[in-house]
Amino acid sequence: MKSHISGVISGLLLAFTVACSPSLTDDELIARAKVSLSAGDLAAAEVDVKTALQQNPNSSDARSLYGQIYLNQVNPAAAIDEFERAL
Repeated sequence: MKSHISGVISGLLLAFTVACSPSLTDDELIARAKVSLSAGDLAAAEVDVKTALQQNPNSSDARSLYGQIYLNQVNPAAAIDEFERAL
């Protein structure tokens, strides 16, 4: 029961922090995604790249990075799609 409550509290704190944090530009999100990818945190990298693409769907840097993330997830078909969209 305690672990469930602490999980809920942690989730609420995370949501509050994200909601109250200043918006990042797509370049800042891409930079943060690169750091996450280098650290092996594919989930965090993917979230930041997706957010960057919501802000700028034509970002070749974000598309290329998304391709790299897909390669690390062993999803070559999706990686190729993103690399092609980056061109």
